[in-house]
Amino acid sequence: MSPTNVGAYQAVGIDLQGIAAKQLQALQTELEQTKEKLEAENMDGVSGHDLTGNILQTGMLSYFAMTYAQDKLAAKMADSVSYRQPSYGTFGIAGSVSYWFGFPINIAFTGVVMDIDNLAFSSEVKNNCHGDWLALNKASGLRASAYEHIIPEMMFNTDPANPVEGISAVKALSVAAQQNQKIYTLNLDKIEELANINIDSAAKNEIRNALYQGKTVTVHEKPITHFGWTGSGYIVTDNDTGAGAYKISGGSNGGYLLIAIAIGLFLLGLFISSSIISVMLLVASLLVAGCGLSMLFNDSIYVNIYQIIAVQIVAATLLYLSFGSIIVWLIPTLIEVSLLFSSFSRRCAAGF
Repeated sequence: MSPTNVGAYQAVGIDLQGIAAKQLQALQTELEQTKEKLEAENMDGVSGHDLTGNILQTGMLSYFAMTYAQDKLAAKMADSVSYRQPSYGTFGIAGSVSYWFGFPINIAFTGVVMDIDNLAFSSEVKNNCHGDWLALNKASGLRASAYEHIIPEMMFNTDPANPVEGISAVKALSVAAQQNQKIYTLNLDKIEELANINIDSAAKNEIRNALYQGKTVTVHEKPITHFGWTGSGYIVTDNDTGAGAYKISGGSNGGYLLIAIAIGLFLLGLFISSSIISVMLLVASLLVAGCGLSMLFNDSIYVNIYQIIAVQIVAATLLYLSFGSIIVWLIPTLIEVSLLFSSFSRRCAAGF
């Protein structure tokens, strides 16, 4: 499953071969009992799971039930058969963690996230046409992706004056098309067109690897901003089966912006006559660059490295001003930097 932050609340949904009506009825009964207690201001026996967990679990079971029903209906209309295989996913509260010198200092809950890690089914068309079978599987994948934003919108759109908007891979592509962005359909023969796409580096690398594996990728040219969310959507399709990975990814523009600011601070420091101010600007440029690189490459190690180097520079400056020597700083710094780069090398060798 996808990683989660400590403190976040997630409902795990498992669909073995369809959702039984009794599961939904039992959950509805629990929700109604909790509602009655809340209306009577009776909190005895009401837990966080009753308040949050059951709501999120309702979203998970609703997703699996609705996609199952849609697949069955589509298979019947296409003179085909479709059977759900064991599938799972999560629906939880999204947590955004703030770090200071590598230590988490704050967590903010910014919304809910539905992440279906595996949605599997077996299907077959009765005319034994491979093209029809591929079309059936691709249509199922597109519907499944759309329900990742439709279900949360259905659950939380309670105020018509303040509509709730979700995002999914297919919706991101749709929004990008509405914004007159170019939609690329890439394969290995068109891999050079990947240079025209401005999305975050992690997603770009994943797309490149998928193309080298012979898959087809549908992606828009640059991140979108939709109701406060900025990022990209893309679809990786297996040409042999029609199965696909429908993914969204945060944009990297913020990372590029921070790196540009860091370079500006560094250059400004070169033209300042005051050594103290120059050192302060150098430290600030390192901290900003660390944040930018971590956003760009989606890896907090850059923040950690640059923060420690910045602290060492401050320590060296203070020691030099106090004692006129930095030898007492050099030894621990060399040891610490060597440990950091040793850790970084191990992470590189392990593919992060």
